[in-house]
Amino acid sequence: MTQQNDIPPTIITLTLTLPTPEGGGIAPERATATLLIQRGDLAHVQQCHYGVYNYPRK
Repeated sequence: MTQQNDIPPTIITLTLTLPTPEGGGIAPERATATLLIQRGDLAHVQQCHYGVYNYPRK
């Protein structure tokens, strides 16, 4: 016989926040993303800088 598990599943929420483009793009000094990871009562925030590259089309 199998025993039923009454433990609810753990919910993990990921939220990625990016700056809003102004004037046709995002200035390099504002190119910072924020990632919020939540699990129950615990949370972790991570920030990172990123770059956008536009390669010419062939």
